[in-house]
Amino acid sequence: MFAWLRRRRHAAHRRRLELQHRRLLQEARDWQRRGDIRGFAERVAAADAVERELARLEAATGDARRA
Repeated sequence: MFAWLRRRRHAAHRRRLELQHRRLLQEARDWQRRGDIRGFAERVAAADAVERELARLEAATGDARRA
């Protein structure tokens, strides 16, 4: 009965994760350009964790939209 609400919530969560992933990669690029490799590595690791969470969420919902 409330499947549409669940889909909407998952879509919003996926969108937030995608935005967070993009922001972390942009921050990592900026840290690398400044020469702070440790900061760069931390941001890339965080972006990787978000990417794994996205993959887990998509596997759980059966969404094959992203390549």
